[in-house]
Amino acid sequence: MGNVGKENNFDICLDYENYFYDFYKIGIDLTKDKLNWWKFLHILKGILLDDSSSMSKIISFRTYEKPSSNPKTNEEKEHNFRMKMKRIYSLPYKNKTDNGFEKLWNYVEKKAGEKKE
Repeated sequence: MGNVGKENNFDICLDYENYFYDFYKIGIDLTKDKLNWWKFLHILKGILLDDSSSMSKIISFRTYEKPSSNPKTNEEKEHNFRMKMKRIYSLPYKNKTDNGFEKLWNYVEKKAGEKKE
């Protein structure tokens, strides 16, 4: 999903030992408790969004970037990150037939990305 050429931040299989503890902290032993797949995914999503979880801390280490000495650059990176999260977690449009805004947004993003490089 758009991560071509980018480092992975999370792998559900390779990170098992890392998020196992987070499940254990909330009383779920993944080696013993039977857990519905969907329930597991929802709890894992909550763990990944919890800043105090072990897995969240590990992901923050993996995604660390040296801050720029230019405050404007840092603001721009933060803004871009927040906009990306907004798109990921936004609710779906009620009117699915009109995707003109989405096409326009993708075009603007593409043009903005070309100017930065």
